[in-house]
Amino acid sequence: MTDAKVYTPTRVPQGCSDAALHFQATVERCFPNEVLLYAEDVDTYCVKLCELFLLMNEFKFKLEHRNQAFFNDPVRHDPDRIAAHREMPLPSPAGVLQQFLCACNWMRDSSSSFAGHVQTLQKRLDVRLGKGIRTKRAANKLLVTFTTKE
Repeated sequence: MTDAKVYTPTRVPQGCSDAALHFQATVERCFPNEVLLYAEDVDTYCVKLCELFLLMNEFKFKLEHRNQAFFNDPVRHDPDRIAAHREMPLPSPAGVLQQFLCACNWMRDSSSSFAGHVQTLQKRLDVRLGKGIRTKRAANKLLVTFTTKE
C-alpha cells in the first residue's frame, strides 16, 4: 500500500510459485519494521494514521501487532538480560561458547561494535574448532581455555 497504489497478492512475477508468500516477502522488504507517516502537526498525523488503519481494514491487510509501537520512547536492550550475559562464567566446552555467541547475536543489529566485543571469544572458538566439524555435539568434546588477559 503506497500513496499511489494498493498492491494485491493476485499477481506473481515469473518464476515465483506462491502468490501469498511472494506478496508477504515483498511487503517485508518494503516495510521491514515500520510504516512512516509524515505530517506537519500531531492532529494531521492522527488523521493520517486513522486513514492508514481504515485502508488496512478495507483491504484486510494485517500487521504483526506484537512488534508495533505507537510512542516515542527509545528502544533499549533489557538491562537484566545484558547483566545476565555479563555474569555468566567463561564457557569451558567449545559447544557452550558456541551457544553463548549465538545467544548474544540478538544484540548484533543495535551494537555498532558488536564484532569487536565478541572478537576474542569468536577467535578462541575458531582456533579450537579449526577447520573440522562445527556442530554443537562435536564442539562439546573440546575444551576452551582463556588467559587472564582475555
